Amino acid sequence: MISRLNLLKTIKTAGGCFLAIILAEWIGLNYSSSAGVIALLSIHDTKRETLRVMVRRLVSFGIALMIAPVCFRLAGYRPAAIGAFLLLFTPASMVLQLQEGISVSTVLMTHFLAEGSMSADNVWNEIFLLLAGAGIGGMMNLYIPGKTELIWKKQRQIEAQFKLLLAGMAGILEGKKQDAEYGDGFTALEHMIEEGEKEAYEHMENRLLTDTRYYLRYMGLRKSQLSVLYRIRDGLEWTGRLPKQAEELAGLFSSVSSSFHESNNAVGLLAEVKDVKEEMKLQPLPAGREEFEARAVLFQILLELEQFLIMKREFAEELSQEEIHAYWEPEQSQ
Repeated sequence: MISRLNLLKTIKTAGGCFLAIILAEWIGLNYSSSAGVIALLSIHDTKRETLRVMVRRLVSFGIALMIAPVCFRLAGYRPAAIGAFLLLFTPASMVLQLQEGISVSTVLMTHFLAEGSMSADNVWNEIFLLLAGAGIGGMMNLYIPGKTELIWKKQRQIEAQFKLLLAGMAGILEGKKQDAEYGDGFTALEHMIEEGEKEAYEHMENRLLTDTRYYLRYMGLRKSQLSVLYRIRDGLEWTGRLPKQAEELAGLFSSVSSSFHESNNAVGLLAEVKDVKEEMKLQPLPAGREEFEARAVLFQILLELEQFLIMKREFAEELSQEEIHAYWEPEQSQ
């Protein structure tokens, strides 16, 4: 996928630069090669980023056209005028967060220096150079491969890793010794979610007319749930002897692991948690200090698991019918 995107971006960069120069020459513009440079600088990783940068460069160029005449009038058409221009234009661009336009606008201003004039013809020449370069660059970036399939695969990997960790926690509660795969699984899952967030953000940035924030929210949910698992893992590091109530929690963790899925709204699982909580409250009080501490640890773990599931329930409740139809129903039908 990385090689494919790099090759595609290389082709678009080379093709955009070539087409922008050809267009500028066909129109009859001076300094036509600058249109190619502008096209090259206008090709970004996402469509929305391309549009944002294009707008900022246009606004930046408008500001440059207001500052440049003052500098050329005071310093003449000499290098000192460009120095004065940058002293004024650069901080103004920084304040207005138009940094992307500094280099392009400065190059266009040097054309006035070379011509020794800011006549109307020269100004229109620079305007058309900017429009030709940015326009061709934007058109070349209209096609960027979607990441839906890649994100879907990442979701399945994340869910499989969650299942593995939850099953491992059930094993600990049953008194089984965990292997290295359990401990390394937390780091692996964290990396998966970080990669998934990045891919989800890029996917959202490449959809101009559709709302694809679902994937980004999904990755945020899994990141929050992972934080809960870290706290549960810390609780399971308690070194005392586990009481019989641990078996009930082990069954609960096994149930969560076996039914862990994107389209599970966790309502049924929360009902199971409630039943276990009620059953634990009805049991006899601890006989000694060690049992009291062990049961306190178990109850805290149970509360953390409940919070883990509440996060998923709230995520499901916030989904629109359109999102359920688009993202959950296809999964449920498989």
